[in-house]
Amino acid sequence: MLLGVRGATPALAAACALLVAAALALLRALSVEGGVRRDERLVSALAVVGRGLVVLVLAHPSMTGTHGDGPDAAATAAIALIVAGQAWTMVARGPATGLTVPPGWALERDDAPAGPGGPHALEQRGGADAERLDESGRAVVVAR
Repeated sequence: MLLGVRGATPALAAACALLVAAALALLRALSVEGGVRRDERLVSALAVVGRGLVVLVLAHPSMTGTHGDGPDAAATAAIALIVAGQAWTMVARGPATGLTVPPGWALERDDAPAGPGGPHALEQRGGADAERLDESGRAVVVAR
């Protein structure tokens, strides 16, 4: 990847090496079965790392030769650290999802209408999230 970058600096090489190592570690973790939610977090973190590599390669030409090597290296290191931090946060928390319902909107256990498999079918199967039906009969996932 760095062979096509004109004027690649040691700071750029180190930052790219850090992010490639993070991507390989995430791929290694993804190769082990750990559940759907964990895999979702790992794939999201991989996407963040990949985008960070693209940002580094695209930002590098705009920084080279403008202010000397010191500020260029600092900016490259800052981008790499921010991307690594975002990937770590993604692994820890996962992506934001639109499938959660505010607690005030969730139906109480006794108020849930019966649907396919009963109103508490997902809860009885030991799922991490509870599935409820709204007024129109559509399934709504309520995070616990």
